[in-house]
Amino acid sequence: MTSSFDHSATWPMDAPSRSPRPTFPPLSPDGSRVAFVVTTLNQDKDEYVSNIWMVDTTGGTPRRFTGGPKRD
Repeated sequence: MTSSFDHSATWPMDAPSRSPRPTFPPLSPDGSRVAFVVTTLNQDKDEYVSNIWMVDTTGGTPRRFTGGPKRD
């Protein structure tokens, strides 16, 4: 078995702090939607901001459910 993963690729040490990170994906009671938290770094303020997003389990475009200058 061969791997197509590029083991020579590098990832900057600060990449996780610069990339949005979706986390905590619970399903709605009827199973039709999933909610997840996306956390991003506001580099100007040197703080993390997080918002709750939702998407249908059948696919589609995620929709931001909360928004603001702090963490939800």
